[in-house]
Amino acid sequence: MGGSASPGLAEEYETLPPPQLEPYWAWDACAWHSPGWWRHWEKTGLVTVEVADRLPDGWRDWLQWNEACDLDSGTPGREEAQMLHADGGRTLGFSRVVAVRRMPR
Repeated sequence: MGGSASPGLAEEYETLPPPQLEPYWAWDACAWHSPGWWRHWEKTGLVTVEVADRLPDGWRDWLQWNEACDLDSGTPGREEAQMLHADGGRTLGFSRVVAVRRMPR
């Protein structure tokens, strides 16, 4: 069994960024995907995805981390924290995926 939790979107969007995030959108946001997108792991045939969802209030955990980093070093989390405040959990959060390795045939 393995898993991942990473910054993610509530859903995949045709057009990015969503308007409330435009001032903050950076190149690394291209790695943020929805839980449904992570079900692509099953296409490998190597795993069965047992869970693909959003962590409840994951955006608040992300925000707390950025605010803690900002207090410690002065700047790194500030722009992300502003982005998370602007979004308020509508678009951004944490995608969680848990998969189990399939047994060979």
